Amino acid sequence: MKPQGDTTFLSESDVQGMTKLGLKLENPYSVENMKKAWENLKSSQPNGRISGEDLEITSTHLYIQFKPKNEYELAILQRDSTLILYTYPLDYEIEQAGDFYHDPELPLDRPTYQYCAVEVDKKLPEGVEFEILEELFIPDEDYDNNENQTNGRIASSGTMEALVDEALRITGNLEEEASDFSNARRSKWRPAGRIQLFDDELNRLIGLSGAKVRARRWFTTHEGITDANGRFSCNGRFRRDANYSIKWERNDFDIRSGSIGQAILNGPKRRGDWNHDIRNGSQRMYAIVNQASSDYYYGNRLGL
Repeated sequence: MKPQGDTTFLSESDVQGMTKLGLKLENPYSVENMKKAWENLKSSQPNGRISGEDLEITSTHLYIQFKPKNEYELAILQRDSTLILYTYPLDYEIEQAGDFYHDPELPLDRPTYQYCAVEVDKKLPEGVEFEILEELFIPDEDYDNNENQTNGRIASSGTMEALVDEALRITGNLEEEASDFSNARRSKWRPAGRIQLFDDELNRLIGLSGAKVRARRWFTTHEGITDANGRFSCNGRFRRDANYSIKWERNDFDIRSGSIGQAILNGPKRRGDWNHDIRNGSQRMYAIVNQASSDYYYGNRLGL
């Protein structure tokens, strides 16, 4: 740890195992970029179906950076179960996955910044400083009807998907496979899978229960809790790839990476199930603590 005056910051040894961020990405879901994408779609089809659709692009969500000054303020945020908090910014590449993240500019005795996206009318917890990083327009990816109306905005599901593709394209974030217009209507998929833990007493893999698994695509996150067999299914669907992760916490407990920050397991970015075996290392320790804590708070306490 590197002291500066009476304050201690991350040292070279501290950042071993920490998530490493890459480039900052241009945000396709900003209101400004979504408006550009909508104008591009209309101008490319002046007499087409899109020209007759009505879509008002204004803020549906806010991208927020919370700045808790101490553990008490961090606890205020964590008490709000509707906030899906990340310890790293959501508009950066993850260059190297790690067990935790702590902003290098912050001293170690101060919680790192917390990032999330919330609906515009969401009442935020009081007593914690925050900054609105961006106003967002996020079309709902989990719709079933051909026509959709969200907050007064009417457009077909195909138009919504084309809008998102165009916003991704103009910001340099459209994956190669998504640019194949022969697959313009990608089917929806639900993040799911199985997480297993190696039990050295039984000498075999067992299902890890009570782990909070998250699947995130940009600012939208769907969550699921593993059952007794380690299986999970998240509470929403995507049309494109999503980043899987496990945040080693629940409402009643929180597992830290040493004394520095929130313990996490960053999984793959993919479309389809995530099946993962935890066999050794720090992640096995977090998984065992999570299992024991989950059993204590939510399992059978043997009548106690």
